[in-house]
Amino acid sequence: DGDGLRIAAMALQRLLCVEAAADGGGSSCPEGVSLDLTGCGLSDLRLRLLLQAVLAGGVPLRELICADSQLGDEDTSDLADFIAQQEAALDLLDLTGNRISALGFWRLCKAFAGYCGAADPRAEASSASRTPCLLHLAGNAIHKPREAVQLLREHGVAACLGVRCSATRCLAGAPVHLAPGFELQHRPRSVGEDDLIAALGPRCTLCRTPPVRLPGFKKSIPPQPAWDTASSPFERMGGPPPGARP
Repeated sequence: DGDGLRIAAMALQRLLCVEAAADGGGSSCPEGVSLDLTGCGLSDLRLRLLLQAVLAGGVPLRELICADSQLGDEDTSDLADFIAQQEAALDLLDLTGNRISALGFWRLCKAFAGYCGAADPRAEASSASRTPCLLHLAGNAIHKPREAVQLLREHGVAACLGVRCSATRCLAGAPVHLAPGFELQHRPRSVGEDDLIAALGPRCTLCRTPPVRLPGFKKSIPPQPAWDTASSPFERMGGPPPGARP
């Protein structure tokens, strides 16, 4: 029940606080922790309390494994909030074998990219120098995965298949590397493009910025030179036309 879940969350929070104290303090812990919750059957309340306990515990969460946990698009909202609130970035998020469609996929990528990044302390770090998170989404419900990635890029959020990249650097500067098996989906569910765009919200931080133009500046086109009006190449070079008598 709800009371039991809160007690479990408090126990996890105390456990994380003890580990943080042993390592010399919360956010200074360089490694962080890894939570493997494979097959736990997480509900909305369970996942939310768990993530809140991690944030309150003060230890960076580097790896979160929630494979085969019956998570859907509604659960990605809690995951997105956690990604935005935790100061340390996730290195790995494994959501293999759940019920997440392109809607949840876009929502997660938006959070990793700091799409509206005013409240995200890592918004400025979303570049090629930032280590991308390895995101496992095989066996979910994403309809036409490659098209979902391409459409996401067209709306200003990069997600990379990581074929030519290293584990610590993305050549495209994407904050997310999609793990192998992304195209292998189970019971894909189609989502309208309007719903996907609505999940991104207003474009703020990571949209392509228009080129800067100085006020009052106009591009000047030089006048056509007189020699360019000559009828032959010889006249343009100042020589006589072919066949002309000296």
